[in-house]
Amino acid sequence: CVKENTLIITPKDGKIGDNAANITSKNENLPLFEIALKECISLEISESARNEYSAVIAEWQDINEAKIKSIKVGSGENIYKMQISQPKNDNEAFKKAQAKLNELQKGGLNGRCELIGREIRAGGKLKIKDINMDHYEFSIKSVSHSFNDQAYIISVEFES
Repeated sequence: CVKENTLIITPKDGKIGDNAANITSKNENLPLFEIALKECISLEISESARNEYSAVIAEWQDINEAKIKSIKVGSGENIYKMQISQPKNDNEAFKKAQAKLNELQKGGLNGRCELIGREIRAGGKLKIKDINMDHYEFSIKSVSHSFNDQAYIISVEFES
């Protein structure tokens, strides 16, 4: 709300403290936000067909042994190579490579939109009407807010 030319931002429920984040478990329903195409200042949607990679090799320079080490996650011939900083141990390198493989194998739709003055929160679900994708329910990855002399603008990043 705006009071005496000052923008005041408070949690939705007005609570401040440990439970103020309004955290929901995976089994509970997440909030659903619906927007129409005409509400969007801009809308970008891209399709990712990333199932090309079946393995990841993470390489790093071991400064103690003065040699390059590597670890492979997954199997197959389509390999993605990545350079990482020296991990604390092999398990940390494995986790980094596994996370990259999961990211590369995650296909679907990704997008970003900007709109004026809506209450949309990260972590919720998003439906965009009037774009022949009414059956898609996106997950909201992040929401950022900007203000100027004319409007309060929300930028929303989402994925399927």
